[in-house]
Amino acid sequence: MVFTIRRVISLERLDARSIPPNASIKKPDSDDKNVKPNFGYIYYKVVLIYFPRSKLGINVKSYADVVYVESTDNSWGSTTRRFLLIGDAILKIDDTEIKDVQTCQTALRNGFQKNGIITLYIERAVDQLSNNFVRSVLTYNKMIDPHLPKDTQDICA
Repeated sequence: MVFTIRRVISLERLDARSIPPNASIKKPDSDDKNVKPNFGYIYYKVVLIYFPRSKLGINVKSYADVVYVESTDNSWGSTTRRFLLIGDAILKIDDTEIKDVQTCQTALRNGFQKNGIITLYIERAVDQLSNNFVRSVLTYNKMIDPHLPKDTQDICA
C-alpha cells in the first residue's frame, strides 16, 4: 500500500500578479519618511488549519490601515508556528481585505468556524528602510501613560 501525503498547511511566495490590491508596492510613492515605503517587501500566501485544542499564536496591532503581527507564540500548540514573523503585515484573509484589528479578528474567527482552514496574504519587509518603518510601528504606543494621582505620587516619593 502506498500513501501520498499532501501538506495543506503551506507558505507560498506570491508573484506580482497575485499580490493583493492593498499591498504597499501598489501605493503611490511619497517623499515623507513617516509614510510607509512602497518598496522592499516580499509577499506570501499562508494556508493555516485550525486543529482542536490549538491556539492561533499571534497578537496583532493596527497602524495606518495596516495590521501587523506584534508577537508570536512558537509553541507546538500554535497554529501559526513558523509561518508568521513579528512585523508581518496581514493584508487579506480569505476574501476579506484587512485594515483594522476588529476586521482581522472577525475574518479569522469566521474562516476557522466555516471549515477550519484560512488563507492569509502577508507582506514581509526585507529592505532596511521598510524594516525600519515596521520596527518603528511596532514600538509606537497609542496609549498615553496614565498619570498617577497626586496622593500616590506623594506616597511613592
